[in-house]
Amino acid sequence: GKLEFITLKDNLPEDKRNFGIVWEAVILNDGNIMFRGSNRLLIWDYKSFKILESKEGFHVGAEIGDQYYCRIWTRGLTILKNDSFHVVPNGEKFANERIYVMLPYDEKRILIGTRTQGLFLYDGKDFSPFKTEADKYIFNTSLYGGRILSNGLIAMNTFNDGMVIIDKQGKLVQRIDKSVGLQDNSVDYLFEDSRGILWMPLFNGIAKVDLHSSLTYYNE
Repeated sequence: GKLEFITLKDNLPEDKRNFGIVWEAVILNDGNIMFRGSNRLLIWDYKSFKILESKEGFHVGAEIGDQYYCRIWTRGLTILKNDSFHVVPNGEKFANERIYVMLPYDEKRILIGTRTQGLFLYDGKDFSPFKTEADKYIFNTSLYGGRILSNGLIAMNTFNDGMVIIDKQGKLVQRIDKSVGLQDNSVDYLFEDSRGILWMPLFNGIAKVDLHSSLTYYNE
């Protein structure tokens, strides 16, 4: 019943062990675990590692369906096929534009959230601007992530403007920031648990919101 730290580093070749910061650890749909470093992806199948590298550097990635997408610095938005990353059609437009949100919008399209250009819907061929009532909170701000909630709504978090919830038509459903009791406006991540509680790690502690509560509190 005690927590025990077990290093996996010994399973890597000695010349691959210096990979710097691990920015993300995620369980893929096939059950394997992907660790994303700046220039190296390490895929662990509980026995050994598969190592994928990029000299340009990996920025942000996401698995959508059975495909893994990743923005690579100076290349743009890419897709992983046969252990190689290939720029998607028109994906080079993000060579110098940061992507921080990649979410399944529907069966055919992906919602892409960028740092300075707003939101897009990607259909596999082109990127169409997706305007929302929350644009002033996520456009040209520090958009840093997002999540599709169990009720079908879309939540997006920012570094300095709290977080917003919109519907698939772009209507602003809710905005959560310091003005309604959040400890600070720096929301690093979003996680919804099995009870419908939305957890938000902040620069100043952890906050939670009951998405299914029938009560809403309003301050002054």
